Amino acid sequence: MESNRAVGLFLVLCCIIINPVLCETLCNELVKIAHGEVRYPVTREVGSVLKYLCPNNTRAFPVSWRVCMKNGKWSPLRNSFLERATTASCVPYSCSGHISLENGRSFPRRTKFSIGSTVHFECDSGFNMFGSPNRTCLATGKWSGKVTICDSGETFCPNPGIPLGGQRIGTRFWEGQQVRYTCYRGMVLRGPELRTCRADGSWTGTEPRCEERFSFDEPEAVGKHLNMAEEVITNTDKGIHMYFVVKVSASIGKENIEKAQQFVEATIEKYTDYSKVLRSSVVIFASTADEIMALKDNSPDDLDFMKFLNHTGCNTGEALSLVLSSIKENLDRKKPAKQVILLITNGRHNMGPSPYALIQNITEIIPEPTKNLDIFTIGIGDASKEELDRIASQRQEPRSFYLPDYEALEKINPEENPNACGVRGVKGVHYGRVYKGTEAGQQQWPWQAFLKITDKIQGGGSIIADRWILTAAHVLVKSATATYDPSEITVYLGITRTTLQGLDGNSMPVEKVFVHKDYVYSDDDSTSQIYAHDVGLLNNQITVTALFVLRPVCLPCTEELSEILSLPNLDWTKQCQYQDRILTGNGGEDFRTVTGYISGWGGSGNKATSKKLLFGEISIKGRDICSKSYPFPLPVPDDRFCAIGEDVDACGGDSGGPFVIKTKGRWIQVGIVSHGSSTKCMSGTMGYYASVPKHMDWIRQQLDE
Repeated sequence: MESNRAVGLFLVLCCIIINPVLCETLCNELVKIAHGEVRYPVTREVGSVLKYLCPNNTRAFPVSWRVCMKNGKWSPLRNSFLERATTASCVPYSCSGHISLENGRSFPRRTKFSIGSTVHFECDSGFNMFGSPNRTCLATGKWSGKVTICDSGETFCPNPGIPLGGQRIGTRFWEGQQVRYTCYRGMVLRGPELRTCRADGSWTGTEPRCEERFSFDEPEAVGKHLNMAEEVITNTDKGIHMYFVVKVSASIGKENIEKAQQFVEATIEKYTDYSKVLRSSVVIFASTADEIMALKDNSPDDLDFMKFLNHTGCNTGEALSLVLSSIKENLDRKKPAKQVILLITNGRHNMGPSPYALIQNITEIIPEPTKNLDIFTIGIGDASKEELDRIASQRQEPRSFYLPDYEALEKINPEENPNACGVRGVKGVHYGRVYKGTEAGQQQWPWQAFLKITDKIQGGGSIIADRWILTAAHVLVKSATATYDPSEITVYLGITRTTLQGLDGNSMPVEKVFVHKDYVYSDDDSTSQIYAHDVGLLNNQITVTALFVLRPVCLPCTEELSEILSLPNLDWTKQCQYQDRILTGNGGEDFRTVTGYISGWGGSGNKATSKKLLFGEISIKGRDICSKSYPFPLPVPDDRFCAIGEDVDACGGDSGGPFVIKTKGRWIQVGIVSHGSSTKCMSGTMGYYASVPKHMDWIRQQLDE
């Protein structure tokens, strides 16, 4: 350190004697921080960045970095929240101890918890625990796990709970009703202030949380939510227009702006290589704004992110007005592209038009904005979490994030766990039944299986484990006493077309065939017992490798799904019954609006089967509606449910295929294509599906064995 000071003094003397102008571009090395270290830039010129380094579990106060200014001084020790100091210091992160738990208790009781402390929860007698039984204060200043709830689980929407450090107003959880959240003083509400119980039994928005102003998100978690793979796959027919809106003012500094530029360019390159349907625009701003890359360019070469390096101010509104103009210019109202906006800023809006008004204008001009618009925000340093939450879209998954510094951008890697279920990667004469569906892309339904039995019969299935395919029993039986031999069945994976070229090299031999023990085979279609327990399994000889085109679908009543959905700690049978209720509405009994997708190579138009993998959207219907169109004597057995779509139905050749729904960012199989209400495929016909939750006990037994 003494040698560094000597070098610094020598340079100062040299510049005074030789070139006085140079003195204005040098900042000193006399900066200190209590309990931490200072990392200086290679050259202490105007715009360069000094970084404070603090031990684990602490942060620099009042700022994380300082920028060399034109007057030869480092930027002031003052943040946008009017906090200031004469000397920087490293202060510890902590978590709020204001804990409210209905129908239960927590311990220990404190007003504030240090990093590593754990809170334990217990529920009163008669109430089940949802969420995490223990939560630990993490090094990020946030609590681990998910909100803890003690509840009977009998309401239409589940009890949404109370975030640690906050309060909830509202105790009625039925369709259309709302709850409101507030946080204790000194805490910031992340997520929606208001949530509404929806017709499908879920709440609008993501789970709210109360946290300290400078607690941050793990870059890995941010990367998970910024993964555009799902968006690219969902919008293959329409395309995606992605807008990067980046603040690049003097308060950020040269090195930090470079890191932001590298992040933007790497993200554009990744998804441009990955998808031909994605086009990008880059808007930079400070006191003014400029679009330095238009949608039509789609090449991030030679972008000038340093254009506003010497500018001050935060004109977020003007930047968003440029986005609005571009959207208007490129919008196809008949077939609108998905619009994705990513705002990266270190400050609070302080000039120009209101960013909230601009977001409202953008929302109003886009058809079906809940489907065709997604706004992400990343705040760094002095950014206001409240402001960014107001700008970001309110979805069931987070859209607003906060990082401690620009170096964290380098750690964002938008990748999914390759072994995770329900994640879409990038790149006989029964009523066995997708009619008039939409053609699927290769990575759209990565769990889809095509079954070819002898040379005459085809069906569908789904990957549920590395060697297991779930399908319908009636696809696998040839008579009342016999199933097809494994040698007569071939499974094809990772395909979208059943042409000879499409099937070539994608086959997997079958080792064992399993049909549900209570499946009823009958040549007499006049009994409701036909298709009873229409569930089958195939055990392949070869292990399926999790590639971008091959992924298992999630199944109900599994440990992985319970963790994803924050479900109660019940015994397996009760937990499975609860999942059946929230995922299928008990097969339509409680009138939830449950919408999902079916996929397969069944009939389309006048053709008996399709060479292309098709998919269509359908909704589960109430059992009273099922009964009216049921082809057999009443009642409809509870081992199945019915569903119908607008001009879409499962058809011959789709039998055994999956009916999947999406929740919490995962695709879950809740049904198996079984039969229809007519031998003909036509619009408006009801389809019937074997209930996966109702048969998970049997499925689990086969996989365990």
